Amino acid sequence: RIPESAPEQNGIEYRATLQLGPTGSGITSVQEKYLGTSNSRLHSFYRNLSQEQIRRSFEEKVSRYADQAIFRQASVGGTEDNSGQIVENFSFSGTFVSASTGDSWFFQPLFLAGNSVPEISARPRLLPLKVGTPYRVQGEYRIELPIGMRVAGVPEDTSVRSEFGSLEVKYSMSGNVLVTKEIISFTTSRVPAEKYDAF
Repeated sequence: RIPESAPEQNGIEYRATLQLGPTGSGITSVQEKYLGTSNSRLHSFYRNLSQEQIRRSFEEKVSRYADQAIFRQASVGGTEDNSGQIVENFSFSGTFVSASTGDSWFFQPLFLAGNSVPEISARPRLLPLKVGTPYRVQGEYRIELPIGMRVAGVPEDTSVRSEFGSLEVKYSMSGNVLVTKEIISFTTSRVPAEKYDAF
């Protein structure tokens, strides 16, 4: 049996900054770095794509992260050499409020909703679930609040660990900037049928 690779060798590291306006709309700048198998997959994806196809792929990507999202610009580095690390830098605008009541707004961490996770069904399994190569998504999301706005509350920090992986989400304030840090890891490539309920 070949040992599993460590999750931190594969996956995505990102950093996003949202400059929030007084109406709930804003502009976000994002940098995403790809590691291991995720990096290899992106090399295959970008090979032979035209600039127009790349632009359309970013438009589709940002539509998952905000209402009325408008793609602004992007650059992709590391595609020239298959051994190079692919780094995407892109920006987009949109509406980032997920709900509102009175003079309060509610937000959801930008990339937590966009993470791809294995399909989970309530039905029992007869065969193992293939999760894929162990991987990790690690990111930091910074919301720069407009003048006059303050944070009324944030969820409690979350930390969940099991033999299959882990999830951590932490919140903090730095001046007028709300910071969310999140890490989701899958530590096994397959889940045996008899452990599927626990997973």
